[in-house]
Amino acid sequence: MIVLRYILLFFFYSTAGWLFESLYRSIGERRIINSGFMTGPLCPIYGSGALIMTVCLYNPFSDRPLLVFVLGMIVCDAVEYVTSLGMEILFNQHWWNYKYEFINIKGRICLKHTLFWGAAAVGFTYIIHPGVHDIIFNKIPNNIVIIIVCCAFAIFIVDYIYTFMRALDVRSMQSKFYSFKQKVSEPINGIIGTIGDATTSFGDKLNEGNAKINESRQELYEQVEKLIAQFEDKLGITEMHKKQKKGRNRLYQNAKIKLNSLKQLEWLKKIRDEFKLD
Repeated sequence: MIVLRYILLFFFYSTAGWLFESLYRSIGERRIINSGFMTGPLCPIYGSGALIMTVCLYNPFSDRPLLVFVLGMIVCDAVEYVTSLGMEILFNQHWWNYKYEFINIKGRICLKHTLFWGAAAVGFTYIIHPGVHDIIFNKIPNNIVIIIVCCAFAIFIVDYIYTFMRALDVRSMQSKFYSFKQKVSEPINGIIGTIGDATTSFGDKLNEGNAKINESRQELYEQVEKLIAQFEDKLGITEMHKKQKKGRNRLYQNAKIKLNSLKQLEWLKKIRDEFKLD
């Protein structure tokens, strides 16, 4: 039963962290924000951090506040670093970047946040967690714990699999974009070269040059049009959504992913308009 109670602890702090961050960002931006990238009301990084602090700090060192502060900095920095690296591998982009902060490691962790994590570990250990720990480990009956954990775990697994598959979808789209962006210079340079050749001759040479230009432009236009359609499909942009500025894909509604994707979509549309034949 002790393992199930730790799992329940994970789900509690994942939900509490999601609620806190959603409220914080909603108030700051004056609009409703559903924080996190999973479909359900969970931010696993908060649950993982709380679970690690409970095992590594609260249980063995709750009577030594200075050690809790120091170990809290180390433990939370490790969680933040690993999470940043994992998200970068998964989405091929930086989720946060501290490279301009004083004393940082590859922009993933920095001194300012390290000190904050130490203070947060002390607050967690001596203010927040004692009451939560007492309720989860002493107050809730075993049968209720089993029911809650089983339901929450089943929902979490389904949500995680769906989110992971969508994450792979996002990564695929990002890879297509960057691959296309690298290759797009080749036909552009070809068009420029053809224009140069065409302007140095007359008659058939000029007509031949114009034909090559139009052929290259049409080929590039079709490639861009296809990629734009894929982006709009993944973003859930239909004619109705274009008017309402809404998308159906929960993962793409994450502010970081959505902003980058919309910028890439805008860039593609500019390229398309440049090479559209009259």
